[in-house]
Amino acid sequence: LKPKRMRWSGTRSASSATMQQRKSPLLVVLLVAAALGLLTSVLPSQNFTLYVQDNSGANSVYVISLKAEKCQKRYQRLRPGDQVVCVGSTVSGVRNKVMRAIVTRTVKPSCDNMKNGFIRSYDRNYCVLIDAAGNPVGNKIFGAIDQRCANKWPKLGMLASKGR
Repeated sequence: LKPKRMRWSGTRSASSATMQQRKSPLLVVLLVAAALGLLTSVLPSQNFTLYVQDNSGANSVYVISLKAEKCQKRYQRLRPGDQVVCVGSTVSGVRNKVMRAIVTRTVKPSCDNMKNGFIRSYDRNYCVLIDAAGNPVGNKIFGAIDQRCANKWPKLGMLASKGR
């Protein structure tokens, strides 16, 4: 008599089923960790600080939202000339005051408007505080502002050239 060959019937053994049960929670944990990693890279950071460049009395402010014309409102896409809503304290003692500001310099490199290949970046992120009508609060801007910001906001360009 010949021994019969055992054919695979398509069912799994008990040991492979338990291994599959062990792998599924691990797979879920890895997928959740990957989703959280993706969300944290896409979402803006919570403490984006801008230093104030004018003599309005504030030292540094925290950005809480963007006043952008585009639908993408992310801090990573913040460029010189963008208008932001920020929170900070002033010299008069008012804390957590909501203010508007215009970004004048960024650490992130930005291309020149003239399309000549120059790329500008600065050592810190700076802004100038403005009122509801878009006029600067201070009457002097310390240091240079980005050319893109000066073209978009001519009042800031005049104050920056006067402060030099």
